[in-house]
Amino acid sequence: MSFTPPKAPSDYAEFLTRFKSAKFKSLWPAQSHVLGRYSDGIHQADLGIELPTGAGKTLIALLIAEVWRSTNAKVAILSANKALARQMLSEAQVLGVPAVLMQGRGSEIPGLDKRAYQRAQKVGIMNYWVYFNQNPYIDPADLLIMDDAHLAEHCLHSLFSVDVNRYDHEELFRSIVTELRERFPEYAVLTDALTGDAPPNTPPELLSFFDQQQVVERLRQIIDASPTLSKDVDLNLGSSWNRVGEKCGF
Repeated sequence: MSFTPPKAPSDYAEFLTRFKSAKFKSLWPAQSHVLGRYSDGIHQADLGIELPTGAGKTLIALLIAEVWRSTNAKVAILSANKALARQMLSEAQVLGVPAVLMQGRGSEIPGLDKRAYQRAQKVGIMNYWVYFNQNPYIDPADLLIMDDAHLAEHCLHSLFSVDVNRYDHEELFRSIVTELRERFPEYAVLTDALTGDAPPNTPPELLSFFDQQQVVERLRQIIDASPTLSKDVDLNLGSSWNRVGEKCGF
């Protein structure tokens, strides 16, 4: 279900004064500029805000979050770890934005806290692992704010990737690399991978998107046919492949 973005306040500086916060009394120039642009109608589905450390991104996030929450939208703010999530909660409390911290396993999160988030009574604050996991127990947000979004990579990597290790899955590794080298000989790293001549700490190399599209179906066939996927052989690889296939349409 989609949610129509609420109309942003025409004056975020005036909106801030309504909270009567002892700490957050006025906007800094960078905050005023970003929120002004946002008020002008920058409401793409995906929006990135980049500012130097200490320039006040937290306040920007909390003000935008509260505008959405006040229109009955579920809002989640994700942080890289528990400590940063608690820090975000503290800033929300100082400002006066209704917020709840959700951490731990699903069974460990009080029902009252979940409902407060689900009913848009409070902004949900949590780390990436609480929101993104194999068995989600937090309802998808209408507005998802990712603090230091690049730090989500480690969390998402475990959910949307399959690692074929040359030592643990030697036969499957060689089958995949051989197929790739025959199709794309211009990637020298593939030859190195087969001969074992790659220098220590060789950085990874990505296939271009267009090359990926050409080979994706063949790679699926190779992996599906591999005896390595048998649960008796490698439970982790098999379960990871099944999960990625379900989520990504392989």
